[in-house]
Amino acid sequence: MSGIIREDCILCWDKNRIDSDTRCIQGVDLPVTPDITNRMFLERVEEISSSAVIEFPSDDDIIILPIYHKVMMYKTIFLGVCMISQYEYYKADDHRMIAYRKVDANGSDLNTPGFIYLGGYRSDMTGSKSTWLFNRAVQHGHSCLLFDYTGHGNSSGDFNALCISDWLRDSVDIINSKVRGRHILVGSSMGGWLSLLLARMMPEKIAAIICIAPAPDFTSAIYKDLSDDKKQRLKRMETLYEGNPDWPIVLTEEFILDGEKNSILSSPCRVSCPVRIVIGDSDHLISVEDTLKLLRHLEGDDISMYVMKHADHSFSTPACLEVLDNTINGLSSIS
Repeated sequence: MSGIIREDCILCWDKNRIDSDTRCIQGVDLPVTPDITNRMFLERVEEISSSAVIEFPSDDDIIILPIYHKVMMYKTIFLGVCMISQYEYYKADDHRMIAYRKVDANGSDLNTPGFIYLGGYRSDMTGSKSTWLFNRAVQHGHSCLLFDYTGHGNSSGDFNALCISDWLRDSVDIINSKVRGRHILVGSSMGGWLSLLLARMMPEKIAAIICIAPAPDFTSAIYKDLSDDKKQRLKRMETLYEGNPDWPIVLTEEFILDGEKNSILSSPCRVSCPVRIVIGDSDHLISVEDTLKLLRHLEGDDISMYVMKHADHSFSTPACLEVLDNTINGLSSIS
């Protein structure tokens, strides 16, 4: 196999025991060890040439990853990421640039619904679940669309200035422009919220929804827990940063009000397609109890929920991915 080195990619050995592996990719003399960052690797690759052809021993020995957030190489590898193709851009009418990856169906039944993955807040399409879904679609000959909301990943936009409505608009635009027919939405966390909104907006395009640890109305939940002082600061147009300091939730008054405008839980929500909800009982961001409230709130003829013991919010361990695989298989009769 041969591969083309590009400026937006790194290439590295896909080994379970990377800490003991010091082998090099042919033509790149930088050892692949845990202390190598994406930037260090790219700088060495650039010395060779952005168009150099590098020979690899086999398809199983390498992974291709976009450079993002200066993540340490070994942390990225353990996600098991293996992207199939380079991302492309969709240019919206208002000049938003939405990065996406897409594979078309090539199986015997081209009418089988494909998949659209909607990530969580601050997530992008290089995550472990989205990558697993993409690779699964390729293996089964199904279509699959991954994309980054504006302000996320490789898409344009100022993350701090964007709201739920912006990411919903991104989702509508990319679906309308890049897919045909009905698809299964797989939404993680905030992506579950967006999936339910999309099911109400464009039911003719949605064959089913799989919500992974869905977080509808999380903006209202966060606002409810704020102190009176912080609520007043928002009214004074201040920006607050809540939660994990490395991945904070950026709060503005506009962000909170926009969340209320897109609320799922404040009014009846009927969904015409099948809905499957999966969550772990060790999820410290979205509780099983709150997810049960969502289950009871949704109106529809085919809605169910699965709780996995010891699974956390990422829901991305091999056992969790097996649950997702079984969930997808259970929807195989949908057309």
